[in-house]
Amino acid sequence: MSIPSFFASFDAIQYLNLSNAGFAGPVPHQLGNLTSLHYLDLSNNANSLYIVGSHWLSNLSSLRYLNFQAADLSKAPNLLKSLNELQWISELHLSYCKLHIPLSLPHVNFTSLHFIDLSGNVINSTVPLWLFELRNLEYLYLGGNSITNLIPSAISNLTNLKVLDLSNNGVLSSGIPTSLGNLCMLTLLDLSGNNFTDELHEFEGAFSGCVSKSLETLNWRSSNLVGQLPNWLGNLKSLKTLDFSENSLYGPIPQLQLPSLQELYLSDNAFNETIPPLGQLSTELVDVQLQGNKLMGVLTETHFANLTKIEYLDMTSNAFVLSFQSNWTPPLRLQEVRMSYCRSGPAFPNWLQKLTNLSSIEMSYAGISDFMPDWFWNFSQKLENVVLSHNDIKGKLPASLEHLNLRYIDLSHNHFVGPLPYFSSTFQELRLMNNSFSGFIPNDLMEAISSISYFSVSTNNLSGEIPQSVCKLKQLITLDLSKNQIMGSIPDCWDQSQDSQMQVMDGSYNWNQSQDLQLQVMDLSYNNLSGGIPTSICSLQFLQAIHLNNNNLSGELPSSLKNCTGMATLDLGYNKFNGNISNLISDRYWSLGIVRLRSNLFTGIIPPELGNIMSLRVIDLAHNEFSGVIPLSFGNLSAMMVSPAFYQQTYLGYVDNVEVDMKGQVRRYDSTASLLIAIDLSDNQLSGEIPEELTNLIGLQSLHLSKNHFTGKIPENISQLQWLESLDLSMNNLSGVIPQSMTLLTSLSDLNLSYNHLSGEIPSKGQFQTLLDSSIYYGNYRLCGFPLDVSCQNNNKTQTPTLQTEEEDGSEDNDITWFYLSMGLGFLSGIWCFCGVLIVKKNWCYSYFSFLDKLYDKMYVFLVLKLRKMKRSNHL
Repeated sequence: MSIPSFFASFDAIQYLNLSNAGFAGPVPHQLGNLTSLHYLDLSNNANSLYIVGSHWLSNLSSLRYLNFQAADLSKAPNLLKSLNELQWISELHLSYCKLHIPLSLPHVNFTSLHFIDLSGNVINSTVPLWLFELRNLEYLYLGGNSITNLIPSAISNLTNLKVLDLSNNGVLSSGIPTSLGNLCMLTLLDLSGNNFTDELHEFEGAFSGCVSKSLETLNWRSSNLVGQLPNWLGNLKSLKTLDFSENSLYGPIPQLQLPSLQELYLSDNAFNETIPPLGQLSTELVDVQLQGNKLMGVLTETHFANLTKIEYLDMTSNAFVLSFQSNWTPPLRLQEVRMSYCRSGPAFPNWLQKLTNLSSIEMSYAGISDFMPDWFWNFSQKLENVVLSHNDIKGKLPASLEHLNLRYIDLSHNHFVGPLPYFSSTFQELRLMNNSFSGFIPNDLMEAISSISYFSVSTNNLSGEIPQSVCKLKQLITLDLSKNQIMGSIPDCWDQSQDSQMQVMDGSYNWNQSQDLQLQVMDLSYNNLSGGIPTSICSLQFLQAIHLNNNNLSGELPSSLKNCTGMATLDLGYNKFNGNISNLISDRYWSLGIVRLRSNLFTGIIPPELGNIMSLRVIDLAHNEFSGVIPLSFGNLSAMMVSPAFYQQTYLGYVDNVEVDMKGQVRRYDSTASLLIAIDLSDNQLSGEIPEELTNLIGLQSLHLSKNHFTGKIPENISQLQWLESLDLSMNNLSGVIPQSMTLLTSLSDLNLSYNHLSGEIPSKGQFQTLLDSSIYYGNYRLCGFPLDVSCQNNNKTQTPTLQTEEEDGSEDNDITWFYLSMGLGFLSGIWCFCGVLIVKKNWCYSYFSFLDKLYDKMYVFLVLKLRKMKRSNHL
């Protein structure tokens, strides 16, 4: 609703705060009648509030505080000129307002301003010069614009300035003037999110004045800084926070002495070598972030001595080796320790048990090869996050972890055994994959962790059935039970969240609808599940991925699957599903990118509607009983008409993993699944010609059509598939020549054209020079040229090879079959006759092996004498 105009009748009001109230529409200009108003806040009304004209603001002569944050001021171009008439105003919040900011004002009247926030208004110019006439200004926020020449030399006029925020302007900066050093009151300088071209040592002059004694926070995060940390940083004796994260700084961390420093952020750079003792840098350190660098060396107790106040330590993704004495006492105030990829093993780090305030521990890829100690689950009642994945930790988990307030636990890729423990209701993410847990998934376990959003026990030895209580996990986003020995059917309870109850309260109707399930990813693959797909599965309105592959599921697919309109991945491969899929496919699947129905018993035609799903990037229907032709609509698959590199820069929403037959082996694509474009229709009953329309799909990386009944020629325009890496057309009835245009397929590294009726000379240029395996052309008896041992006639390279006549084509297959069969039988007969004689005649057996033994001795003596003679000759 709009702001009621009756507010304007409160002529004595001094304080009016309508922030975060959801008002929309124009701000009533009648508010200009509130001449006694000191405080006006209309901020954060979701950009639905706007101002038309600003003349009424100049009437608020008593105004001290004004906040229009996130209001639309684009229809009030003279707003700042109107505010300039308010001589008593001291605080202006005008961020993210689409505000027009003039570069100059005829006169500056609001000199009482001590706070002004103009951030997020896309100022595409220099800093407005009138700002430097505000002598009383203490806080200046200009972040989130596109300001050029970030800090003009006139900045020295603002002698009372305490906070200067120029973050996230993102423009190329030419440097920092030395006049900045004259700001003796400046405590915070934020230059993050910009683009500086100079190295840090060139800014020494700007930080050498009195600002070096006042500055407490220097934020230069993500500004393309290069070079090494300069020594002039050691002059900033009042510095409490130093943030140079996400730049390209390198070299060692110098042995600076910053006695007031509390927060040090140097993460995601290229620092190398080792680090100095942190206690020498500052004994006041509370938070140290060094993750994502190339630091190395052995860390001992000395590096952490005198750090009595440190609470947060992150050294992840470096190459440190931790070498502490068994009786070492770490800084006892530590709450979060992150040391993944730092080698602390092979023994389990016992010093952790002294950290009774610890809430988060991350030590994955730490080289720990030890049993989990009993004390680990009891040393800190504050423990919330545990990440110990990718180690070699052994043992069992305690029967119950309900006494802890654990929220996140990742013990994946270890060697834990035994049953799953009971967890507390506070759990949000549970990752136990790639261990050796056994037993059932308890039904009440699912009820206990009702707040969990990620549950993965993949690749263990769990058995039994999926508990029905899984449908009660309202917050669950990812359910991964894959690669176990789970049996039974998939629970058919996913529609329970749709139940609504109508109650009568105080004479009015009240609809009490339970919260919808949040499940997005269901991975039950590689188990022993049987039965069919439950009809309620598409009641999960947020479902994006269904992995049911490699089970014993059977029956026809339920028609309700077509209601999964938000699905991105459907993988039903390696089951026993049957029937026709024509009634399940429609263009309502607006986000479907991967369809994998491989190795089932599906029949009927491939639905032409499949070609109308514009988001499809992977189609795998191999090893079924599909018949008919390839739909011409496949040529309309627009997601396959662009290069795979296009998807590196494009947001695809949910991106899932997929297994695809590429280059003769099954490959799993996880993080790179979004870059894969493939079609596999092999081993079906398809016929007709290969549609020319398929050559429109220029992004195809893999095209497999083998073991069908395709006839006709290989499409001449196949050279348009410039990203094609794997092409398998084997075991069909294709005829004609191999198109010379295929030599333009520069990415082709896997080709199979065997067992067709192709003729003529094999192309000899381009990638064909690297395809040296002659078996990829076997069974095409009219082909000639390298790498086959069949020469072509010189006069006509496309004629029949000279070693074979057309009359021989029909019988050649039978001749080769009988030849190999006879050779195999003869070989087996000979072997058994020889072995049988040795078994029956023991004296012959003794003589035969004695002969071999003597022959071995003679050869050994001969070689030893020969070797000595050669050494003697070389010595001479």
